Amino acid sequence: MKKKLYVVGQGIGNMVETVYTFMKLKEHFNDNIDVCYNHRTNIDGSIEKMEFYKIITARYGMETHLATDYVLPDEIKNQYSGQILSVWVQPIQGIPVLAKPTTGYTNEVSRNNSVLQVLGIDDNPNQGMEKFKLDWFKYSWTHKYDVPKYDIIINDGGFQTEKWKRKHYAFWNEVAMELFNSQKYSIAFVGHPTERLLYGDDLTGLNLLDTMDAVANAKLFLCNDSGLYHFASACGVRNLVMFTATNIRKNWNKIFHRSSYVLHTRLGCQPCQVDTWGWSNAFNKCTEFKCCEYPTELFLKFIDAEMEQIAFREAHDFSQAEGDEF
Repeated sequence: MKKKLYVVGQGIGNMVETVYTFMKLKEHFNDNIDVCYNHRTNIDGSIEKMEFYKIITARYGMETHLATDYVLPDEIKNQYSGQILSVWVQPIQGIPVLAKPTTGYTNEVSRNNSVLQVLGIDDNPNQGMEKFKLDWFKYSWTHKYDVPKYDIIINDGGFQTEKWKRKHYAFWNEVAMELFNSQKYSIAFVGHPTERLLYGDDLTGLNLLDTMDAVANAKLFLCNDSGLYHFASACGVRNLVMFTATNIRKNWNKIFHRSSYVLHTRLGCQPCQVDTWGWSNAFNKCTEFKCCEYPTELFLKFIDAEMEQIAFREAHDFSQAEGDEF
């Protein structure tokens, strides 16, 4: 009996946002569905990202294949009777398409989940997703965590393409300096070596799994719109995410991202990013990018407020109490 294939895209965020969807697909099709991760030859880092995804899919007994530019070898392709697509992917060549995301939703999470509705698996994915949390440490049993825990982890997130740089907050170093000098919190920064900040412990250059372990163990994560933002949200790690040119409607889901608080400058020209992956004429003409200059003093107030709430919750959390007196 031939199986079904779920096709996922390239970025960490795109992969993380599909986890609930493929959990439900696995539940419905039982052992008759696998995952295909597509590697585009013009993008770096694909293989390392696939290793992250394989850790999660292996938890559900699903095999993960690697396609290159949407092509699979015939001996693999012939095992499947149909494919189900996630957002921002094209069909694998030579396999019939059973379902693809509908265009009736704006944000990526809801569009991914829409295939569950198309297939008649789940008419109300949001209801089920309210209980969803990616317990990363259950999935990463093959990987030993050896990164210290920090109160605050920061990801600068500005090393990629020119358009990605326009998602980058301009004052990460200033925020890191104020946090470091206050001596109230232990802080570190993660990411590519070019995202190194001047204040805090340097965890840049770690492999992807170690970076994710650091984020998942933090009390608060500070970031731009990025794959690590989606990862932290899925793990339930509180995060303050800076949306500059980013489209909030597209990249934030009130249930999936319920541990996230979005900060943005509320300029009349925001967002430059349109609902379908692309950029408006305003983006192409802009020379100032004031949206990247959220006031540091206001950002620091949000950070202190979040840390106070986290401390309060920790002080009054009886979920780990021993005995039955509660």
